[in-house]
Amino acid sequence: MNSGRLVSVAICALAATAAQAQTSVTVYGVADGDFRVDHTNVGTLKGIGSGGYLASRWGIRGSEDLGSGLKANFVFEQGFDLSDNSANQGNVTPATPTTNVSSTGGRLFSRLATVGMSSDLLGNLRVGRDLKSIFVAALTADAFKGSYVGTGANVGIPARLNSRYDNGVYYDSPTVGGLRLTANIALGESTTDTVPGTPKNAGNKFGSGIYYTRGPLYLTYAYSNDKVGATSPLISNSVNHTRVNVAGAVYDFGIFKIHGLAFSGKDSLGFNVRSGHIGTSVPFGAWTFIAGYGHVNDMGASNPAAPKVKTNYDANFYGATAQYSFSKRTLVYASGAAWKVANRFGGAYGIVDANSPSIGLLTTSNIFGVNPWSAQIGIDHLF
Repeated sequence: MNSGRLVSVAICALAATAAQAQTSVTVYGVADGDFRVDHTNVGTLKGIGSGGYLASRWGIRGSEDLGSGLKANFVFEQGFDLSDNSANQGNVTPATPTTNVSSTGGRLFSRLATVGMSSDLLGNLRVGRDLKSIFVAALTADAFKGSYVGTGANVGIPARLNSRYDNGVYYDSPTVGGLRLTANIALGESTTDTVPGTPKNAGNKFGSGIYYTRGPLYLTYAYSNDKVGATSPLISNSVNHTRVNVAGAVYDFGIFKIHGLAFSGKDSLGFNVRSGHIGTSVPFGAWTFIAGYGHVNDMGASNPAAPKVKTNYDANFYGATAQYSFSKRTLVYASGAAWKVANRFGGAYGIVDANSPSIGLLTTSNIFGVNPWSAQIGIDHLF
């Protein structure tokens, strides 16, 4: 082989190595299955769930180094249910002559689908479908990390809103002095009134979050304002504003952590709830033990036509979990949770885990004296 050919081969090899170093694509996922029992006002249901600790999913993420600290990134992530091999996160709303949506069928990547650019100096900017700031704040401060039937999300506001924005623009700032900021905007994508008499911006949504870490202390606050077109005598501009606030704190004492969450939610149609959750997580070798207590104070209108008449849907929530980690990728768990409902006006409460709603069930209690409870035992594996 002559010297010229050797040089050519060497150059090609170096170019291939450089390209591989600059671009990376990773396939990843979670397989989670559990046996779950749910007691409701209509009886007791036994079934197989998928997502007690983490919702089952698979995904592809990639990043290309563009130089000078700048990267191009993408993430595609699809949820699935191990119990019946169905896709999670549901279908999108069909298109209409006046409203554009991403698809008219089922979602291809239901959990995440984003593309964008990032840099260490300027942060991360992306577009697509991603988690809202209020849910990131809740998950990071919850003792259960949004997992298991005991999660503090059960006393939060997630049932009122989707956890993700479609048609969204997302920004995460770099972390400076332990402080990081986020903002998300979702566009309604309507050319005319989707609900007669409502403005074109009725589908627009906005959220933001603050996350601060200093030593053993973690603090977070997030806010969202979702606008939805609606016709009601209770609202003057035909737009229902749903505003949610989430505040959280975690302190690590070394041998255990204390977690606190506070939620408030209010809309233009009479929904008005405040709730809180406190929990502790205790590592012990390969074991982790978690316990929590929450309270919901429902101050909403029992009748939209008479908003001054208040409900009494108040309830207390109790949850506990034990998990054992065989490795960094595999663990088993057992979790239980129960509501104690005041129920003077027939309040309805659900119990969810990381794969909300579990096994297609929203537990309700609208008969006096019935308090929902759930229990699960399962395995979670990362790949």
